[in-house]
Amino acid sequence: MDAATTVVPPSLHLLNFASPRVGNADFSAMVGAMGLVAVDRVTEGNDLIPQVPLMAFGYRHVAGEKYAYKGQIYTCVGSEDQECSTGACRQRGYFGDVC
Repeated sequence: MDAATTVVPPSLHLLNFASPRVGNADFSAMVGAMGLVAVDRVTEGNDLIPQVPLMAFGYRHVAGEKYAYKGQIYTCVGSEDQECSTGACRQRGYFGDVC
């Protein structure tokens, strides 16, 4: 977060690939309220890494997911869109009903 406080916020763009969940709902909201140019979190349909740590333990993603599945890129809504990687976890039964 140090970079976000020292760089003029409108010039900062967060981009990550296959990130695990790194904070709770408050952290997700804080990142969303920082005034970043954009947050892009790229996931792929069969990747397990974005599914951990489990939501059952209070972890949440930041919003901005771009979900790649079967050659298509989907722009997801919110931090845990059931039509994107979070829903894929449940549909494929990776961790039962706790994704």
